Amino acid sequence: MAILTNNLGAVSDLEMNIVTREALEQLEARGVRVRRAYSGRCITSQEMPGFSLTILHVDDETTRLFGLSYFPRVCGGHGAQAPLPMPRQLI
Repeated sequence: MAILTNNLGAVSDLEMNIVTREALEQLEARGVRVRRAYSGRCITSQEMPGFSLTILHVDDETTRLFGLSYFPRVCGGHGAQAPLPMPRQLI
């Protein structure tokens, strides 16, 4: 699986990291292996409070075709954000 936590515009970076961490922990608790997590401002609206969470099933072939292992862990968006560190057991 790959997940994308998208900041709609008015959520702080700290809150986004909390949401992404919680999503990772919830998926891990259900035995889901997350290959890659992205968090940032990808699709925004002017100062809209909220976020979206996208979960994408990826297998070895999909990972190879789309190059997920080479993508950064953040979206370019409207501001630079530090990459979210992946828990060691999920890498």
